Amino acid sequence: PYDKDDFPEVYDYRWYVCDRELTTDEVASAPQGVLRIWLNTIYAAHGYDFNTPSLAAYFSGFDWYFPVTKVVPVEEFTPTELHNINLIKKYQN
Repeated sequence: PYDKDDFPEVYDYRWYVCDRELTTDEVASAPQGVLRIWLNTIYAAHGYDFNTPSLAAYFSGFDWYFPVTKVVPVEEFTPTELHNINLIKKYQN
């Protein structure tokens, strides 16, 4: 189940992290919970089937999320998504 302590808010960030490059300032100033959601939104958009119950519950609330795979090949990510994945990972604890 979704726990508000796990994530600061339920919001569909898909367009924000999949369709545009995040800036260093955006990522550096984002709370860790938001970085977690941003990163996993990119994977969710490609049908990643989460093992973590809280992530599975979070994304199951969106009509675009269809969990179909445990592995998303790197070739499936767009250059924008790859940029954002790498940038987010630099700032995650």
